[in-house]
Amino acid sequence: MRRGILIAAVVVAAVVTTFFFLQDYRPSPRAKARETPTGSPTPSAGRSARVPTLTIRCDLSRCPVFVREPGGEVLIDRDLSKNESKSFFSKELDVVLDDASAVTVTENGKRRELAHHGERQAFSVRRTGP
Repeated sequence: MRRGILIAAVVVAAVVTTFFFLQDYRPSPRAKARETPTGSPTPSAGRSARVPTLTIRCDLSRCPVFVREPGGEVLIDRDLSKNESKSFFSKELDVVLDDASAVTVTENGKRRELAHHGERQAFSVRRTGP
């Protein structure tokens, strides 16, 4: 009898701990609003398409990416998987790529030329349009 209660208590504790652990690693609602996957529905006719400040697409199996607003909120700090894209619409962004040759980067609708294979690159991006 005691053994069953002990096992149940351990399982409940594990579930509760996992729940709170995962809550700490979810992006905030503000971050999710500024980060949208490429390929999302296009704006309805009559409105011009909004060009992202930054779009990053992973070209290899794994691409470590870090993007944040200067001095502020981290928008993404994780590995993207092959062909996964993320777009950001903030006015200014700080970007760090562990292997700049592993990704395709578009700034304000224009492709950015990046570093050689295996080279880490850090740069800032500013919105040029509305």
